[in-house]
Amino acid sequence: MKRWGVLICLVFLNALLYYFFLKVSGNPLLDYNMEKELENYARTITDKLENKGDKIQIKLKNLLGSEYDPLVERFKHTLGALLIEKGLTICVNEDERDSIVEFFKRIRKKERRALKKIGGIKKLLRTGTVPTAFLNGEIKWEEQGKNFAISFTLTNIRREKKDLPPGSFYHQSYIESLKKTEENLKIASFSSLGVLGVYLVFLFVFYSMRYRVRKSILNIVSEVNTLIENKHFVAASQYLKHALRYDPENPYLHDLKTKLDALSMGNPEKAQKAWELYNQAVKYRDEGMLTRMLELSPLIREYMDYNPELKALASEIERKIKQKEAMEKALAMQKSGEIRKALALVSEVDTPEVAEIKKNLEKKIKELEREVEEAESLIKRGEIEEARRKLEAVLKEEKEFERAKTLLSFIQGDALPEYIVLRSLTGIEKIFIIPRAEVKVGRKEGDIVISSPYVSQPHAVLRVIKEGLLVEDMGSKNGTYLAGEKIKKGIAEHGDVLGFSKNITCMVSLYRSVPSGKDVERTVSTTEKKECAGAMLEGREVKWILVPREFYLEKYKLHLFVKDNVLLFQTRGGRINMEGYDVLPDECFPFVSGKMEGEDWEFKVEVKS
Repeated sequence: MKRWGVLICLVFLNALLYYFFLKVSGNPLLDYNMEKELENYARTITDKLENKGDKIQIKLKNLLGSEYDPLVERFKHTLGALLIEKGLTICVNEDERDSIVEFFKRIRKKERRALKKIGGIKKLLRTGTVPTAFLNGEIKWEEQGKNFAISFTLTNIRREKKDLPPGSFYHQSYIESLKKTEENLKIASFSSLGVLGVYLVFLFVFYSMRYRVRKSILNIVSEVNTLIENKHFVAASQYLKHALRYDPENPYLHDLKTKLDALSMGNPEKAQKAWELYNQAVKYRDEGMLTRMLELSPLIREYMDYNPELKALASEIERKIKQKEAMEKALAMQKSGEIRKALALVSEVDTPEVAEIKKNLEKKIKELEREVEEAESLIKRGEIEEARRKLEAVLKEEKEFERAKTLLSFIQGDALPEYIVLRSLTGIEKIFIIPRAEVKVGRKEGDIVISSPYVSQPHAVLRVIKEGLLVEDMGSKNGTYLAGEKIKKGIAEHGDVLGFSKNITCMVSLYRSVPSGKDVERTVSTTEKKECAGAMLEGREVKWILVPREFYLEKYKLHLFVKDNVLLFQTRGGRINMEGYDVLPDECFPFVSGKMEGEDWEFKVEVKS
């Protein structure tokens, strides 16, 4: 019905346009020439004026007003030309008239005599024999923008008026608009006729196609079904739209459309793209091209809602991505020395590939634990450098291996600790072990701190040399005394009394023999003049021991020595527990902060760096 309604409207419009075209094209005004008409009217006006040869001056006063129009100006010039042609003098203003009078006054005498015959100049001007006439014109629109009227009045010097015939004219712009309207109607009529022809062709094609569609409906249904089953949703949608355009009420086609919408989720383009992505991803998966499959994951996430199989594959890809990320992170952690973190990470992913990595990581951790146990054994045997090497290797593989970090901290450092304090937990005895060949003594700061007003800051420097203990005063207020004498520098022998002022004194014991194995019987030798290896300063409550090499505390059966720049101790009798580590006889271990227990004694150890 709509198509026939459009046809009727086009026919009616075509007829209406043609009617108006015929009406406008028959208008006689289309041949009207305003310029020519104005010229003819100007001739009519001049014919109504005096005959040729009469003495009259025409002044074009207020002719047609001041409104500017090219055609009216043309009319003014035409009228002026015709007046001159009539032999009439044209005077455009009062000044020109006065100039004519002056001319007559200046003519020669003989010419005046000739004029006397007609009464002279004054009489001539007074009687109006050469009169001045004023031509007044008026123009006004009869219909605005369409036609206008012109009227003239001739007034002589006696103010006698003479009306000249008026004229009526069509403006040229109106004539031009009529011609333009005719041209537009002509174009519109032919255009409408063309549209009508095209629409008739369209109707013919449409109904021909409808006939063909209805005739081959079974074949169309079969072809669309085949396209849908082959997942060619876009082609099926276009074929179906084409068929429905020519047979929109066919129930078979509507059933197919419902089926297509259900399978394509209402979007055939995206559903087909989803199917193509699924086939491509499955191909990569079957060929083992995991990386290529993972590259498709952004597109798969975008289109997975349009294909259930693609959605299931997306879940599988998510697992693959997690597996890949876990493997990459685990490898990165393993390279950066975080094996246990890598193991915790891969334990969250349950796939055969990750299970193999997990197995390797667990094996590696067990190997590192064995390495730490071996390093501990090396420390107890005094092989510090080898133990250090093993622990550093372990921490390079697993930097958070606490046991390895603890052991390495015992022996780590390029310099020895400043001093080690052993505080007895059962008595008042304190032992400061200073593993340096040179120490400073002061009241507030130094390797040996003596909180006494008699001790200066700094007070003295002690050095272990091969001859004994070199004592050098540092400009102290109360002085440094050796064997009761105040000194600036001196060497203390075994048994000498050393004083930091007269009020703070201690006994010097020198160590000259090197203990070895279990045959150590004494630590201090005064008879053998060997190179000095260490010194002990004994006070009332405190002992300071300088250990540049090694020393033996006979009371506690502790062998102290420096090896590989680490201060170690070795028990010569009984088991010692050092902060949870059992040190058996002949085993070595570094001093660490904490509790140190023997069989009948106990110390609190503080290591100061």
